[in-house]
Amino acid sequence: MQFPQIRLQTTFAQIGLQRSNPVQEIQQVPAELSYKRTPTKMTIERTPGQLEIDQEQAWNERNLKGPMKLIADNAEYARQQALEAIAETVAEGNQMQAIENKTNAIDAIVKDGGTVLASCSGVEGVLSWILH
Repeated sequence: MQFPQIRLQTTFAQIGLQRSNPVQEIQQVPAELSYKRTPTKMTIERTPGQLEIDQEQAWNERNLKGPMKLIADNAEYARQQALEAIAETVAEGNQMQAIENKTNAIDAIVKDGGTVLASCSGVEGVLSWILH
């Protein structure tokens, strides 16, 4: 039995192709560069500094006080003196009230230089002051 067969035979074929290296030419116009720049603006806002010097205490310590400070100081001094006089008068009144001590309170107060009784002359003056 015979099988059908296919036979292939090749031969070198040369086609007449010629090739040369390609040449590429590129022409470009020089580039133009232009830019605009506006000048930078710098703004600084500030409030001016303010210095205040209070020399009131320095003037007060040099006894160069203003009229309002003098009035306030004198009023405070007068108030303190009045309170001291009231306290001394109360103490003298308490001394005169303490009759259980069996001492001559009026005489002792006058000798000590008491405030109210010192202005009276003698026992008669004291008694007239008490009776008023």
